[in-house]
Amino acid sequence: MTQSDTADGSADGPAMTESGSTTPRSFGDLPKRFRLPISTVLLVGFGGLVLIAVASVLVLGFGSATRNTVDLLRLSTDQRLDVIEGHIRGQLDPVRRFGLALAGEIAGGGIDPDDTDQLEDFMRGGLNAMPQVFGVQYLQADLDAFAVGRWFGPDEIIAVDRTGKQANDDQREHFDYIAGIDGDYRYYMIWIAELGQTLLNVDVPVRRDGTLLGGVSVIVSLGSLGDLVAQLRVPGIQDAHAYILYGRDHVLAHRAMRHNPWRPTDPDRDTDPFDIPLPTRAELNDRALSLIQARDIDEVLNDDSGHAQFGALPEGDPEFVLLGRKLTGYGAEPWVIVQQYRIEDVGTPIARLFRTGTAGLVILLVSVLVALLIGRRITRQVRTLADAANSLRSLEFASAPRIPDSRLRELANAGQAFNAMVSALRWFEMYVPKSLVLRLMGEGDGAIVNSAEREVTVMFTDIRGFTPLSQSMSANQVAALLNAHFTLLARCIEAEGGTVDKYIGDSIMAFWGAPEDQADHAARAMRAAAAIAREMATDNARRRAAGDDEIRMRIGINSGPAVVGNIGSSSRINYTLVGETVNVAERLEGLGKTVHGDEDVVVLLSTATAEAAGLTGDLVSLGRHELRGHAGEVTVYRMPTPDM
Repeated sequence: MTQSDTADGSADGPAMTESGSTTPRSFGDLPKRFRLPISTVLLVGFGGLVLIAVASVLVLGFGSATRNTVDLLRLSTDQRLDVIEGHIRGQLDPVRRFGLALAGEIAGGGIDPDDTDQLEDFMRGGLNAMPQVFGVQYLQADLDAFAVGRWFGPDEIIAVDRTGKQANDDQREHFDYIAGIDGDYRYYMIWIAELGQTLLNVDVPVRRDGTLLGGVSVIVSLGSLGDLVAQLRVPGIQDAHAYILYGRDHVLAHRAMRHNPWRPTDPDRDTDPFDIPLPTRAELNDRALSLIQARDIDEVLNDDSGHAQFGALPEGDPEFVLLGRKLTGYGAEPWVIVQQYRIEDVGTPIARLFRTGTAGLVILLVSVLVALLIGRRITRQVRTLADAANSLRSLEFASAPRIPDSRLRELANAGQAFNAMVSALRWFEMYVPKSLVLRLMGEGDGAIVNSAEREVTVMFTDIRGFTPLSQSMSANQVAALLNAHFTLLARCIEAEGGTVDKYIGDSIMAFWGAPEDQADHAARAMRAAAAIAREMATDNARRRAAGDDEIRMRIGINSGPAVVGNIGSSSRINYTLVGETVNVAERLEGLGKTVHGDEDVVVLLSTATAEAAGLTGDLVSLGRHELRGHAGEVTVYRMPTPDM
């Protein structure tokens, strides 16, 4: 609680009585006035009008609307394209994850790239699990290559070892391409002259400490995508085929490409492997594809809504309806999923829906216009209440507006209850950490109820010599000093995503890694400690200039498992964490007494924290120490601060 929270008696806190005592704000009883129950207004006004409108629409269009609902549900474009997209991503995403896994094993040392037996075992495992994978290759920086694939048919997996052999120009060009990949992976298509076909590659650079060791290539045959789209049929509808287009003019997957991947007209031509030969829409001799206009594909490519776009058809030739959706994430050129229907399968229900909708629209428009006049006053008050309630999402109770009175009984009662609730919450927020509540809200109900063991980093702070320092101060001065000190520390902790668990006298307990997962929780805690050290150095410089006593403090940090969750009694609980990890952090803070000199801040941390943050080389080792209440010795590090 800051001084401003209690000094001015504003709406943020309690009201002041004439005698000067502090009492909770009361809104009193509602003034006596005639109020209409909202149920009566809704029943007579909205209820009667909507009943007339809905009854008229049902009488005119019940039969046709029923048939339309069944037909349109079956032909739901978004749902259908969701299914197709899901199948495509289910076919290709595991390929990417396999390539990243293999690259990670090599980069991490789990697989020796010079041990072809290890490589082959891992690659064969991936091919056996994913029949859509045509082959896997690892190309080293010295252009040695080892590959496993279905080079001569789907039923036989063969390893090809090119290590120690002279590299060709394709290998050099391929490695240069891998070296130019900025991210973790890249999809692209490449023409393989030896196989006479175009393949979809996922290239993953293998880097260790910034050095490029090589690249993993996972290869998918376009024939497998052709098989996939050929199987995506709409039950009960003929000629409801699916396709995948590559850009505006080329076809990536088609039922005609399922068994024999398409090859260029002149297979002996000198083809750049990155100059992708794919059939054009006209070359596949598919009437539906030939009806697609380039402008319609551009409309799909320029649309980011994720919904289907209706392709326009030439006048006088309404044979097909084509629906398209852009699919990204598989290369620089976006793909377009196309679903084909015959016009007779969708035209009749659309016409029925149009006739029924026209009749119902006229009735509904009249009803809505009249209902809007009646409900305008109600809407204004409800909107005010909703906007005020919405302002509490971020727990900013001080800015919540006061709800005015209303002649409608239910709205007046709701406004009174809301105002009383806001008054209570303004008291409540002084005692509950707002940042923690917001995080728990983001985690969902399960995180609030269930306790679990999590990997966390815990920090304890303490002011050195606080007791003699405070003895020369009044109670108000002690409170002001602690409030300012805790505000400074909490700002540094929360800036790094930490949670202040509790204030214990002149100490703080804070933690990282819960309620949300933070993979870098140890590094965050160390950055927060460094920020505290900088702030304390600045604050002490100001205190010296003002002639005030300096504040010196100790910080202990430890990482490890702890039980995290709601802990307490049935009447009151606290979201906190318990366990040996917490105890060690507290003991490390206490150990700081043995090394504290004239420094503003001494930061001690355990091996677990130093290793988790990956900063052992930047720390000062203090050797192994026994900590009170902890079995065994702990290697303790000291983090350099601006004082060292």
